Amino acid sequence: MNATSPPPTRNEEWSGELFRAAVERLAQEKTLTLQEVARRAALSFGYFSHAASRHRSPRADAIVRIAVALGVPASQLFAASIRLIE
Repeated sequence: MNATSPPPTRNEEWSGELFRAAVERLAQEKTLTLQEVARRAALSFGYFSHAASRHRSPRADAIVRIAVALGVPASQLFAASIRLIE
């Protein structure tokens, strides 16, 4: 690569697995059960479980509600849920 070449682009994708891990970690840090996070987010536990599954992507409004329930910025959950792909 020479000095005028642009940097390589990064390809990113949403990872339900990373999202769920982030939600679980934050809930544990705040000593909340996932049922309590769902209740605070005003989501049924069934929807919450589905939204936070390893194979699904929740709606943006659900991510915001979950972030509020966990007391973190939604951007933190978004950032924790992105992985680089080759």
